[in-house]
Amino acid sequence: MRFIFLFTFLFSISYSFSQTTKAASDSTKKIFPKDSLRTFRSPKKAAILSTCLPGLGQAYDKKYWKIPIIYAALGTTIYLMQHYHSQLQNYKQAYKNKDTAYAFNYYFPSSSDTYTYTSRADLETQEQHFRKFRDLTVILTALFYTLNIADAYVDAHLSTFDVSDNLSMNVLPSINFISANQKPSAGLTLSFKF
Repeated sequence: MRFIFLFTFLFSISYSFSQTTKAASDSTKKIFPKDSLRTFRSPKKAAILSTCLPGLGQAYDKKYWKIPIIYAALGTTIYLMQHYHSQLQNYKQAYKNKDTAYAFNYYFPSSSDTYTYTSRADLETQEQHFRKFRDLTVILTALFYTLNIADAYVDAHLSTFDVSDNLSMNVLPSINFISANQKPSAGLTLSFKF
């Protein structure tokens, strides 16, 4: 019983000295230069700007280094989508030509036919292959476009978030009362100061 009393007494002293008056706390406030204050940016406006033109929301958030990354990702996926679509159209047309030729029992390959010695099954397999990759690049393009909007929204939302070195964490022992039997128990208190 003496141990609990002593333990409670020691930590109540530290809490009693930790509070300051309003006048003392006002005089110890840090005055930050105007450069360190972060300006508020509207998340809704940043999202709308990025929806209209990818990268415009990042320019609004003053994260200019992200704009080339966005355009590289979108440009690559759009280029690959067009490439796979043109290959798909080529194989589809070659399959139709061979299918029509075999249906009428004639096949005279022209000099422009690049798939003369390719079977119909191989042409169909290649057509399915390029269709799958074209669809995948459409999904990736939509994903990068959505990530562009989400990134602009989150950056604008966190524009006033304090990332200074004045952040601290304290771990202190504490006495907790269990509600069932009203007996004290020892514990730890974790506090963050911003």
